[in-house]
Amino acid sequence: MIWRTQSVERRLVAGILVGMTCFLLGDGERGFGQVAQGPAFSPTVHRVPQVEVRAPGAFSPRASPTSAHRVRFQVNATVLLPLFSIPIARRDDVGFAMTSVQDFSNRANGLLRTHELFAASFPERARGLNRMGFIREAVNLEDDGARWTAHFGALSSSPETSRRQVDLDSDESLRAYTVMDGFTDSRRSWNRDVRLQLEGAWSSPLAFYETLIPVWRTKELEPPSRTLPQASPGYSEPLGFLGIVIQSLRMAARDVSRGREPRKIQYPFTHKGELMYLRLRAHRVDGRRQRRYVEDGLVEADVVVHRLDYRILDDDKDLVQPFKVWVELPAGRDDRRAAPIVPLAFEFKAKSFLKLEAVRVSESTTNSPH
Repeated sequence: MIWRTQSVERRLVAGILVGMTCFLLGDGERGFGQVAQGPAFSPTVHRVPQVEVRAPGAFSPRASPTSAHRVRFQVNATVLLPLFSIPIARRDDVGFAMTSVQDFSNRANGLLRTHELFAASFPERARGLNRMGFIREAVNLEDDGARWTAHFGALSSSPETSRRQVDLDSDESLRAYTVMDGFTDSRRSWNRDVRLQLEGAWSSPLAFYETLIPVWRTKELEPPSRTLPQASPGYSEPLGFLGIVIQSLRMAARDVSRGREPRKIQYPFTHKGELMYLRLRAHRVDGRRQRRYVEDGLVEADVVVHRLDYRILDDDKDLVQPFKVWVELPAGRDDRRAAPIVPLAFEFKAKSFLKLEAVRVSESTTNSPH
């Protein structure tokens, strides 16, 4: 049996970019690298995000991961004629997105991997629109799969339903945000929202987080969205949206390295305590994008660029959001703890009148001997 809530937030990917995806847990394991493991969580004591309960300090600038991979994307916007989706205007560099994947290793406890996605608009280039959001996931990975995922994030609201409303919206210094906090393991999944308002704009997830947390701690928590009984977890691994995308790209790369098409797999994951699915719908080698990326200096001339078409579905298998990813699919990524594959670009329709494209503009990888 799966217990349902009255609603599911329908725009997961769009929410992350335009907004730019309790339990007693028992004894906590020891830390990973220089990140100490937190105590069991109780909803009656300190208000601490689950990512800090399970992986204290992992998202701090003082953390010492064994490896870190960071990518920055430029976000470009195309205004569409509704119904026909005909492009009628385009503007580049209306915002940005940043992703970070860090690994903290420990022989006793496998690997702690953190995912972070932060995105924001540039109001001066986006007709005054001030959209911002981030999501953090901390995942405990072992040889045979994920043990748990903790998540925390905040997404700004996006109420416009027409291009006209976007043009008229000129003062957005005060924004409403939905803040999500929760945890998923093999037995159950949980999330609680807080709704609040913040004034300002931030250029990094750390600055946004440090402003957000004191306000979040003072606001009333909404009831938990859902738990999944142990008898029917509904998912093969306790992964969130960022974790399941990384896993899907790894599986696609493995198929390609073995000389076959990526399998059209449907991957279950949890978002805000709700069961959802990431479905790979189509794949093709995209020579046109490859030539464009070579001209832009994004890839070398011998790189094969793959296009993967995904759909996000709710637990009734209804469509929530389609999106496309352009990516290299290198060999040698069979191990789920191998370095993650990060897209060259991704694209989706945030609204019926608005298409957003995020293209990689920089990346860095660091490794530490410990």
